[in-house]
Order: sequence, then C-alpha cells, then structure tokens
Amino acid sequence: MIHPRTIVLVLALTVSDGLNAQSPRPRRYAVKPLPSLGGGDCKAMALNHVAQIVGSYRSVDRLRSVTTRMAFLFEQERLWQLPMGGLSLSGNPGGTGPPSESRAVDVNDGGIAVGWVRRAAPKAQLAWEAVSWDWKRQTMSRVPIGAGQNSFAYGVNLHGDIVGTYENAKGDTRAFLWPAAKPERIVDLGTLGGSIASASAINDHQQITGASTTREGAQRAFIHTDGKLKTVGTLGGPISQGNAINSNGDVAGVSQTRTGKFHAFLFQDGKLLDLGTLGGNFSYASGIYGTMVVGKAEDKGLVARAFLFDGKRMWDLNQLLPRAGDWFLTEALDVNSKGQILCMARSSSGRLHPVLLLPI
Repeated sequence: MIHPRTIVLVLALTVSDGLNAQSPRPRRYAVKPLPSLGGGDCKAMALNHVAQIVGSYRSVDRLRSVTTRMAFLFEQERLWQLPMGGLSLSGNPGGTGPPSESRAVDVNDGGIAVGWVRRAAPKAQLAWEAVSWDWKRQTMSRVPIGAGQNSFAYGVNLHGDIVGTYENAKGDTRAFLWPAAKPERIVDLGTLGGSIASASAINDHQQITGASTTREGAQRAFIHTDGKLKTVGTLGGPISQGNAINSNGDVAGVSQTRTGKFHAFLFQDGKLLDLGTLGGNFSYASGIYGTMVVGKAEDKGLVARAFLFDGKRMWDLNQLLPRAGDWFLTEALDVNSKGQILCMARSSSGRLHPVLLLPI
C-alpha cells in the first residue's frame, strides 16, 4: 500500500544540502497550540483556508483497556470528534459491525473532510474503508469502492472531488478519483506502466498528484490532468512522490537523489527543483500554497526541523519564532492562503503536539 503522508512503496529514509539563495527574512510567527481532546496525543494532518484543521487523537477506553485513534476537526477554538454514526456498510460485506477507529487527513473550505475508518472483518482481519465527513451536516459517508477492498481517501478539493487509494481485485494498490459531479462511479487513474499507484492530493481544477510504479519497477511522482497521467521525473534516483499540488498545478513532494538521499522538491513550469535541506541529509515536502512550500528537513545534527520554502530558499521555521524555548517545531504539514502554517511541535516538557503558526 502506498501511503502518501509518509514515504511510500519502498522507502527507507535518509537525505543532503541544497539551496542557499539569498532572500529577505520572511515574517515571524506566533505559536498557537491546539487544545487537547480526551487527554490523548493529537496528530494534525491538514489545514484549510478558513483555519479548520483535521487529524486524529488517541482515545482511551479505560473500562475495556482499549486504545484507538479517532478523527478530529478543529474549529472555533475547540477540537471536535468527527461523527462515527450513520455509516452504511450495505453493499460492502468485507466488514462487519460499526467502525472502531478513524483518521482524517484532508479538509476543504466547505468543511468536507476525508480519511478512513477501521472496522472488524471476517477471520479477525482488519479492514480499512475510505470515508468523507460533512462537518456542517454532521454526517459520514463511505467512498463506494468494491466489496471487501481496503481503501483510503487522502485528498479533497473545493468541489468535493475525492482522491485516494484502493486495493483492486488482484490485491494491487491503485489510485482513484471519486468525482462529486458523477458520484455513481469511481475512476481508476491508471499507472505509469507498473501495477501500483496512489493519489495524494487534488486541486480545484481536478489536477491530481501522487506516485506510481513504472514498467521497470521504479516509483515516479505524477500529475494527472485531463485524463492523462504524466511523470514529473526525479532528482536523479529511482524514486519520487508527489504530496501536494497548488492551483497552478505545481507539485511539492520528495525524491531520491543521485547519491541515494531523499530531498524535498518543487515541480514548477516543467522543471524539478531540489529544495535541499537545513544542513543534514533529508527533507520532505508536505504542503504547498502559491510559492510557499512546507515540510521537514534535517539540520547539521540530523535533527528534523519544520521548514518554509518561500520561493527562493528554505527557512528553519524555528528561527522565525519570536522567542526560542517554548516550542520546537519538528514538522510543517500544511500552509494556507492566510500564510498560516500547521506544524507538529515539541513542548519544553517533551510533549509532541499540533500548533498553528500565525503570521505577525
């Protein structure tokens, strides 16, 4: 299975240095920690342009001594658990009983979130099912993949078009599009010649990015436009993956270099740009808006830090905070039109928690 929010297919991570172009220091940021829900740890995943945030938190059932993860949405200064009721499993006999776990990984400006739920399956197996949540209506709906097949929804655009992965009848992971205008059908996006593909993100023009295997067995980031799948290439190695796409069709992702390391990239105007690192061996791009790209990169001590690429160079976001010590930003996950950046950060007590960076 390809999972676009981590490195996929075959990846074991390590990575090198990069751009050092001079540019003015960008604005500074105030840190806004998200509240907790249920006392468990939270992992944020995506941010929309109205500052709604989705992710998952650890939920503990002390009576049954069971720990699970549940999907949340942040709005109006609170974390809210996304609803688990109302999901119909009819037509999908691969699962039995209600969902027991959920993840939300993307949300559009209309409050439509996507992700997946876990449910019990025959022979004590676990089954995963792609779903969407309508926050305004407080409903959850399944993506109509075939019976008994695992599926995961990773991206949604303003129109409600949803992309992700599913297992076909052969057990291969494939990329899908569920178009809002034609909800009666699921579109298999095809591959770059291999048998495996995953869709990570979709913009409002229905341009899609992700990764696919080639006929030779390599992995390539792709852009899907007007029904055609095209590779964006690599930074010299056999592996690349598209993680985010903006309204211009520019793609942010990660690629193996000629030296075998992994670097964040920006694909723009037909060219693949190596974004480099913060002095270490590895970087990874997670989000993009306009010319801003965010992600994580190693420093000289091989410590992962959240970064912002402003169109000219990579910045350590920790250096753009008004003071050091309260929070250490380990990873930037998403950025919106207001310049707000969603990060994971470690507090002075060592707790890892989502925070929202607000431009000041």
